[in-house]
Amino acid sequence: MQKTGLQVLELSKSYQSGGGENKVLKKISFTAKDNETVAITGPSGSGKSTLLSILGSLETADSGELWLGSINVARLAGKELYNYRNKTVGFVFQEHFLLPQCTALENVLLPAIPAGEGRKLKKRGGELLVLLGLSGKLDSFPSQLSGGEKQRVAIARALLNSPKLLLCDEPTGNLDAVNAKKAADIFVKLAAKEQVTVVMATHNKELLKNFTAVYAIDNGSLKKVKN
Repeated sequence: MQKTGLQVLELSKSYQSGGGENKVLKKISFTAKDNETVAITGPSGSGKSTLLSILGSLETADSGELWLGSINVARLAGKELYNYRNKTVGFVFQEHFLLPQCTALENVLLPAIPAGEGRKLKKRGGELLVLLGLSGKLDSFPSQLSGGEKQRVAIARALLNSPKLLLCDEPTGNLDAVNAKKAADIFVKLAAKEQVTVVMATHNKELLKNFTAVYAIDNGSLKKVKN
């Protein structure tokens, strides 16, 4: 088993519905090295979010294997599972989910609070905001930020604990075309600088020019559309 990067091996997931079994994912397989960027495309309801939830251990697959480096994700439980979700994986969603009463920097530091590491990681939080072009916004509240700026704060928050895997679920869905492209370019740059594997689910194919690999989900199956 490879010791770095992401390895997804024949993951399958089904849900029971009124009409019977709905096979959302059918033996999904792909790999990505550290610092690679992977895009998963497909229409709403195709299974993109389900796949990312499994990669982040928010859901479990019915079958298949999932490895992040030497970590067998399916076998994690208790404290190991908590650490995987909080420190090994970063999440960026379509909604930024910033707390309105907290400044940009305070929002970035939120993942460190449960472990009592907020003060320890304050410098890194500020450095990430500067890296993302928000050097003058550390003390700004969400109401004082544009949509693109709020999403960059959310990206910085996801990177605070130096994750090895960054999962982005339609992160540009609420942004205009200009800010959407900026966000996509940021993910590519961060992958190299932070040595993080990025997996982004999106329906916007215009953003994927510089991604390492692009896959499409169709009827539960994954097809590679760009090497």
